[in-house]
Amino acid sequence: MSGPRNATTRDASMWKLSTQMATLKEERSSLVLKIGGIDQKLSELRAEYGAIYNASSSLLNLPAEITCMIFDYATATATGTHPEYNDLDTEPAPETAEGRRLRSEVVITHVCKRWREIALNYPRLWSRFFYWEEDMSGDGISLQRFAAYLDRSGTQSLELVLEFNDSFAGPRTNPVEEDDRLAMLDLALTHVARWKIFILRADFSLPVIGRIRSLTSATAPNLEYFAFSPDVSGQKSHFVDATDLIDAPDIQPTLFTGGAPKLDYVHLDGSGCVLPPLSNITTLRIEAEDCLSLLFTWPAMLEIFAIPTLTNLSIVGNVFHPPLAFEGLPLITMSSLKHLRYSDNDFLTLLLPYLRLPVLESLSLRNIWVPEEFGTTVPTPPPTSSKPGYFFPSLTTVTLIDSTASTIAAARYFMHLTKRTQTLLLSVDEPDENILAVLLPYSPHKECWPKLSTLIANLNSEDEIEFVIELAVSRPKKALRLKMFEELERAWRMEEPEQFARLEAACTLDTLGNEDQEMLKPVWPPGGRYPGYSNNDDPFEVDTDYPSRF
Repeated sequence: MSGPRNATTRDASMWKLSTQMATLKEERSSLVLKIGGIDQKLSELRAEYGAIYNASSSLLNLPAEITCMIFDYATATATGTHPEYNDLDTEPAPETAEGRRLRSEVVITHVCKRWREIALNYPRLWSRFFYWEEDMSGDGISLQRFAAYLDRSGTQSLELVLEFNDSFAGPRTNPVEEDDRLAMLDLALTHVARWKIFILRADFSLPVIGRIRSLTSATAPNLEYFAFSPDVSGQKSHFVDATDLIDAPDIQPTLFTGGAPKLDYVHLDGSGCVLPPLSNITTLRIEAEDCLSLLFTWPAMLEIFAIPTLTNLSIVGNVFHPPLAFEGLPLITMSSLKHLRYSDNDFLTLLLPYLRLPVLESLSLRNIWVPEEFGTTVPTPPPTSSKPGYFFPSLTTVTLIDSTASTIAAARYFMHLTKRTQTLLLSVDEPDENILAVLLPYSPHKECWPKLSTLIANLNSEDEIEFVIELAVSRPKKALRLKMFEELERAWRMEEPEQFARLEAACTLDTLGNEDQEMLKPVWPPGGRYPGYSNNDDPFEVDTDYPSRF
């Protein structure tokens, strides 16, 4: 009998508890509804209170035209730089609960009803759209937002940054999300006539080349800045046809053949025959470090050198075929070039002595080893005491990042070409990459950049202090200003006290500050019109991670 009695007692206890839980759930549901009603009432009261409070606010009652000017300023300071590289001295953008950064124009629409009405009816506020993988909770949402931006922007020129690159967010597993990204690109392509700035970066899994090449005959009347960086190194299954991999025989455009008269800035990274019109550009970046190489034939490269408006040239990787022979090569004059930088390109180093650059102001080299034959084949003789030889007459700023020369003769010839240098940035990771180690032991110290007034030293080895001392003592006392990081100064002061005392006596020591960021983390070209768009993961950014180096 104990068994049935125990079962009855157990059922009764469970029924009692179940009844109590049901009662509490009903009470909870009632409270939730009540809280919802209270929240709604609070929201209405806040809105009513805010309306009364804001009625006397001069800021919120400005004419719509003035308010729009405020909106313009707020969004103009928020550049197109990826947040990781944005070094503007501003507060971080607000974030949602999911960690997505809110754009300035979105924040503006949530300030008050009046601002929202003005903002939603101000087309220019919605003419910029930026997509970064890690800032988006879902591509479907991003696609809807993009469509809203296009609609609200009316007929305004568009500034579009589409970072379809999984390097930040991790690989994708959902093919629907990939389709949403392509749908976003397809939507952007339908507005090509409105493009002012168009930047597309994509990982190798996304078939973007064929879509971009659909613009072959398109007209882009407002386009000023075009950057196209697909990752074509991983797989090539998405290429439209074999011609995608053929080196460009000339610089005839394969995009926008209908015309792009305002195109000023072009940035490519190894995308085969995807080439917009270059005839009127001032800035060209061909940076193929992680993609294809040998993109242009030598005749095509000569055409690039001959662009009359070309003012800024950046090359990374062996992006062109060299001439068959350097002997007998004619001199190449680039009358407008002011800023030249290149990295990991042996051919361009050999070309330097052949270049006549009358207005060149800055020269930057990264990962360059000036070879023994440097300057030996140039038609004009190397400099001697009786024949000074050609040098870049307007050059004042030189940056050498992990770059040196193989021989003293090559180093001296390079030093001669750059003899007007006033500011030198020397960034060295290994002692054998310091060009001073090649120059100073064998050259008269007065020959080493005689006009040098500022040396920015980003060095790694304590024994390099001797080379800096030799450079400093070769000129009038305190004529050289040496700028370095506190960590390097501290290391030299502690490890080489006697040498450091000589250094202090020979030059003026200074700590690197914010004013030097322009060289350490370059916004290129200097004084450029698009700093927020062109500074993403710059290959010429100087490594300043000193805690790991000392």
